[in-house]
Amino acid sequence: PGSVFSILRTRGGIWFPKPTSAPRALGLAERESISRGLAAGRPIRAIASELGRAPSTISREISKNKGRTHYRGIDAHERACRKRARPQRLKLQKNPVLTNYITARLQQLWSPEQIAGRLRLDYPNNSRMQISHEAIYRTVYLHKVRKILPHNIHHCLRRNRSIRHGRSYSTRGQWRSKIKNARSIHDRPQEANNRTVSGHREGDLIIGGTHSQIATLVDRATRKVDLVQLKDRSATHLTAALTHYLSNR
Repeated sequence: PGSVFSILRTRGGIWFPKPTSAPRALGLAERESISRGLAAGRPIRAIASELGRAPSTISREISKNKGRTHYRGIDAHERACRKRARPQRLKLQKNPVLTNYITARLQQLWSPEQIAGRLRLDYPNNSRMQISHEAIYRTVYLHKVRKILPHNIHHCLRRNRSIRHGRSYSTRGQWRSKIKNARSIHDRPQEANNRTVSGHREGDLIIGGTHSQIATLVDRATRKVDLVQLKDRSATHLTAALTHYLSNR
């Protein structure tokens, strides 16, 4: 994730589809044909007939892009792409009253789900004061682009993240979440499940805030806890430390 964080952060981790032109809009190849036709001194009607377009379409295209003398196909196409990428205004950009309402609730540590639900109760017949919780999340994480809500408003959310994470954001099922040659917990003997015989331990790892780590071993029957200090959290060192600790008891 760290490899692409700088790319995702500019848009708050929200994916935007690339703007596409209408099926009947002029493409780059057609604009290049227009440019070559003008350079050869051909009339607009001849160029339109060759491309299967109306002469008025070619005439408007040329007049919008510096005229017959200075028309260039690549420049005209890039200009059309820039104009096409106009972002639609978000709902909170068009409604300052709703924006102030949501800002106040977020600063009181309300979740977007709570805010959306409360709006349905407070304004049941006012569609301008209705908004989904997903729209609130998108506005929060698009702050760097749109600047609608106060700075760092994402710190008021339950999870203090600077980019949007979906519900499916997890390492579950990925190679890094699997232990090679691991045995299932269902393979342990019955006396360990019943907690009738001591000596069966459950292990865990406690991570500190200063790059420190301690392994814990809890006896299932007696509930006795053993702590094993570790130099690092690698699997190799952890296995060696636990083996040395248990063999010397």
